[in-house]
Amino acid sequence: MASIKELVNVEMQNFGVSIEDVRIRRADLPRENTEAILSRMQSERQRVAAQARAEGAETSAKIRAEAERERTVLLATAKSTAEKTRGDGEAEATRIFAKSFGEDSAFFQIWRTLQGYRDVFDAGNARLVLTPDNDYLRYLHAPPEPTNR
Repeated sequence: MASIKELVNVEMQNFGVSIEDVRIRRADLPRENTEAILSRMQSERQRVAAQARAEGAETSAKIRAEAERERTVLLATAKSTAEKTRGDGEAEATRIFAKSFGEDSAFFQIWRTLQGYRDVFDAGNARLVLTPDNDYLRYLHAPPEPTNR
């Protein structure tokens, strides 16, 4: 109050007026002004919150897109590696089979026929309509002749 009194006295000297006492009777705003100020403050807070949510959603979308991209790359790399490994394994199996077949072709003819029996009869519900003298059933009638090496 004293500093307000001094400031006012300095200004009022030109008019020949002297201020002896300053008192503040009321320091709050009228109700209409208070409501308007509070409304503006609330609107500003809502705007800031909406902006923060929008920035968060944008960051979230970027993170999800990057994760999806990384997932796609990892899956493609894994599939590629799996296909290469599978191909290498099949090539090795074919190489071994071809080498073995060249060493004893009669054995591998019997072997392939027995694998065919397994594939056909393994399910237990196979039906074949063949004549009894069909060449496919030859090993079921009589065992193969041993080969002497």
